[in-house]
Parts: sequence; C-alpha cells; structure tokens
Amino acid sequence: MRVLGIDPGVSGGLGLITPEGASAIVMPASGLTAAIRAMRADLVVIEAVHSMPGQGVASCFTFGQGFGRILEAVESLDLASLRVTPQKWKAATIGSCPIKNDKAAARAWGKQAAIDLVHARWPGLSLKAS
Repeated sequence: MRVLGIDPGVSGGLGLITPEGASAIVMPASGLTAAIRAMRADLVVIEAVHSMPGQGVASCFTFGQGFGRILEAVESLDLASLRVTPQKWKAATIGSCPIKNDKAAARAWGKQAAIDLVHARWPGLSLKAS
C-alpha cells in the first residue's frame, strides 16, 4: 500500500511511504494536484489542522486557503483519504510529550521527535527543502 501523508502547515509537505521506502517533498507552491497524482497513493492521510489562538485574521485566511487547496486536490483525484489530528498521529508514533507546562517547548519536542523517528526509519530521506 502507498500512503501519502500531508502536513498542510506553513512549512508543510508531502511524505509518501511505500513497501519500497519513503520519499518527501516540500509543499509545492503550484502544481499540487500533479504532485499528488505523481505519487500514486492508495490512501492520503491529511493532518486535521485548525487555526490557532492568537493568529491574525489574514494568516488564518491564508492558512485556510492552503488547506482547502489540499482538500480540493485530493478530492479531484478521487483518492481515499482521512484526516488525523496531530494529537492522534503523535500518540501513535512518538508517544506522549514529557514536557507539560511549556507549550512552545512541547511543540518543539514533538517536531524533533517526529523528525528523529523518520530519520531512524528512513536514514537517507531528506526532510529539508532543496
């Protein structure tokens, strides 16, 4: 099975896991539908995100447009998809955060733990924009 994960965040991207290995690209500025089509996914898992308290109206609007663009691309390709909250995928993959009283530090821990997990499983996979 070919599973495509999509992180719609500001520095998001597309990550494909197949029986042969994994690949990742940064979120394309254009050609999103073509990029998703080229990955030939059997299932698309989209991080279920929402606006955050303290975000400005303009940034929320821009973020929502980007998220809508992803949903439209996946729907237009008639791909099976599901949305998973960050809390669920993190609990299933990296476990619970040991940091309890500092949201910024907990967020940073979660991002680093996820990166470390990917590098351990797929050592040659680059997660940086080229």
